[in-house]
Formats: sequence, structure tokens, C-alpha cells
Amino acid sequence: MTRIGLAVVVTAQLLAAIAPRRRGMSRRVVTWLFDPSSLAGPLPYPAIFFAAAAGVARFIRTSVRRLLSHPDHAQLDRTGIQFLTQLSQALVDLCALVLSAHLVPFLRHLGTALLAGVSIASVVIGLAAQNTLGKVISGFALL
Repeated sequence: MTRIGLAVVVTAQLLAAIAPRRRGMSRRVVTWLFDPSSLAGPLPYPAIFFAAAAGVARFIRTSVRRLLSHPDHAQLDRTGIQFLTQLSQALVDLCALVLSAHLVPFLRHLGTALLAGVSIASVVIGLAAQNTLGKVISGFALL
């Protein structure tokens, strides 16, 4: 089963299990389903974001496949292009995860705290690796 199908099935089952069963409350139900501060509110958004991410990833894969199958581009480095393709797909999935997590208030505050911690850690690692990075950059300059 694809990621899109799995996300849609899981979201539909969760919504069917926790949705209210009253008649004539369609506006309240829609508000309840799509309000991120309610219990079921954040559930449709990850499915939407991951479905969009899967579509973008598929577009990237088909574009790269077309590029590599063209006879004029036979001299391209296939390994490098495949690496960049997988990296871009991972970045698209990461963006979908961040966007869906940003809609939940608890996860938004947790993400802000983690971002502050990562920024401090990157400064510490950058200062510790200063000599090593300087030598790597000077080696590239010699080439």
C-alpha cells in the first residue's frame, strides 16, 4: 500500500471511531474535525500534507527518470543525481512533517524548544570542528 493510501485509510478509521453521531450538526462536526485545538482536529492535516508530499516526490522521480532516459544526458553522473533525488524526496517529507506538526499547539511549542537546542548544539559543534573544516576548505581551494 502506498503512503497516500495508508494515510487516508488511517485517518478515515480514526475519524469514524471518534466522530460524534448526532444528526444536523454538520457545521459543528466540520469545525470539530478541522480545528487543531480539538481532539480530532489535527488528524486530517497530516494526511493532506503527506499526500501532497507523495505527489511532489513522485513528480521529482518521474522528472529525474525522464532526464536520465534522454540520450543527450548520457554523460551525467547517475549516482549523484540519484542521491540528489533521494535527498530532495527526504526534504519534501520533512517539510510535510514540520507543517503538520506546526498545526498542533503542543507540538509547535516542543518544536520551538528543539530548534533552540539544535541551534546551540550547532554552534558548539562548529566551534569544535573549526580546524578540521578549515583544512577541508583549504583542500578544496587547492583543487
